Amino acid sequence: MKQIHHIIPKHMGGTDDPSNLIELTIEEHAEAHRILYEQHGKVEDKRAWLGLAKMMSKEEIIYEIISQPKSEEWKEKNRKPKSNTEKYFGNTNAKGNAGKAKSTEHKKKISESHKGMKKDWLIGNKNGTVLKGRKKTQEHQQAINEMLNSPEVKEKIAASWANKPILKCPICGTEGKHNMNRYHFNNCKKAK
Repeated sequence: MKQIHHIIPKHMGGTDDPSNLIELTIEEHAEAHRILYEQHGKVEDKRAWLGLAKMMSKEEIIYEIISQPKSEEWKEKNRKPKSNTEKYFGNTNAKGNAGKAKSTEHKKKISESHKGMKKDWLIGNKNGTVLKGRKKTQEHQQAINEMLNSPEVKEKIAASWANKPILKCPICGTEGKHNMNRYHFNNCKKAK
């Protein structure tokens, strides 16, 4: 069986011109690439020689091609453009304070600086609903109960209810402030 061999290999700038092609047997073709490898030291000729001589499988050749280091020319051609980081230059606050506990004074200053600021990143914030449906630990539930039963919270709730108008059910005449719309009007027993 005869194969076509490039006298000047394509990896060295050879063409498919008939004057650059020659017919050789598999053994002669392997020998030609061995001689080229010994003369020029090109890894492509070494792979062709070892592959044709059945000293290296196709998988080994492919693995060797894939794992070889990339040339500087290839790296330059395929390099991703660097992102614009000018806005971060000179800002050492974020790095310097990372992982440090903030004092109450520091927290107040941060809070004051954020007042009136548009926080578009909070729209669609799902952090609050991440724990929805999960069972709370006893310590967590106890902390919530203590907070809700504190005198300050009870005062705030009472103050918010005091400002609500008194509503009267048109069907039964029941008066109330809290949750009349939510519970009573749609479920008035006399309406049925």
